[in-house]
Amino acid sequence: MDGHRNLRWIIVLVLLFTPLILIIIRMTRETTVLMLGYCIISFMAYVLVAFKMTVVRLTFPKAQILIDYFNAHVFHRDDPVSYRLRRKTYFITWKIFFSVGAFNVCYVVAFMALTNPTSSYVGIGESEVSWYHMALIQAAAVFSLLHHGIYATSILVVSFLMHWFQTELEILAKAFAKIFHDKPPIALRKSEKRRTVYVNKEEILWTGIERRLIYCISRHGEVMELVGVLRQIVEPIFLGLGFYIVTTISTLIFVMIKDHAFNYLGLIHVVVTIIEFYYYAHLVDDLDEKNNLIAIALYQQDWHGQMKYKLTLEKHYRSVKTMMMIVIMHSQKPFRFTCGGLYKMSVPVFTTMIETLYFAVTFMIRTIKIQR
Repeated sequence: MDGHRNLRWIIVLVLLFTPLILIIIRMTRETTVLMLGYCIISFMAYVLVAFKMTVVRLTFPKAQILIDYFNAHVFHRDDPVSYRLRRKTYFITWKIFFSVGAFNVCYVVAFMALTNPTSSYVGIGESEVSWYHMALIQAAAVFSLLHHGIYATSILVVSFLMHWFQTELEILAKAFAKIFHDKPPIALRKSEKRRTVYVNKEEILWTGIERRLIYCISRHGEVMELVGVLRQIVEPIFLGLGFYIVTTISTLIFVMIKDHAFNYLGLIHVVVTIIEFYYYAHLVDDLDEKNNLIAIALYQQDWHGQMKYKLTLEKHYRSVKTMMMIVIMHSQKPFRFTCGGLYKMSVPVFTTMIETLYFAVTFMIRTIKIQR
């Protein structure tokens, strides 16, 4: 298995570094500053893909741990609500997979439709265009499809893991909401009239509540530990994407404005990159909301009706109350995913990122005007 995995990684490296070498060769032959700027932007785009795939490859054992944990389905396996939530997540992940694949195909079709072999990017005249040049364009389109497929791998990994964490937290919230609502055994319900059995029944009820609560808390603790593993996988990807948006995307927008040319492929790249960052920020906020559902589920319990204090049951009463308060406090804390530890990842931070992008573009435009 490791040998096949290493072979696949070698193939990915060949697909990643071949265009980097070609772009470097092209940069040495460019004479205009504008074309050199386009080459540098393309080079940075390929570097971002190589960086993200390297992170995915280095953290693959950790991602495999998370995948195996979620595929086990050991928590509330026979619960119909949990089954529906997990099945819904399966459908969501497949929708994301096919959506990303469809976008890659559409991008390659746009690449073939908008790339003109007679343009200055290729450097040949209209009379010199032959089947050979058209074959080169088609080969570049196929290569672009493979490259975008590799780029989509990091999107799929982050998306799948985030959605499965959200599902497990939602299942936990529904499990915490049911800790008081399970019925006592039939034998005890039939003997309610006997006082001695009634006391034993209450003991058994409180013991059952404690056990269900401990079971849910242990699962919640496991999920919290695995969130740390998830953080090690996604935070470097967030950092690379954020740095790429602030630097390269702002430069691309500036070059497009200065060139006075509407570059469709460049515009698509800008929009898709910004949407990807927003999608990650939205996933992080959704994960915090799902975790907060646990606190809401415990808040909505009928504490006064279900937890009736009696001196004989003081030990159980204090134990259940303490555990519930601890869970509420922990579930209200945000996970605080960051971009490499520099700043928090969230939708408000995304708006700040867009403002920074706008400031960078306007700063470069004003600098050019001052120099003129």
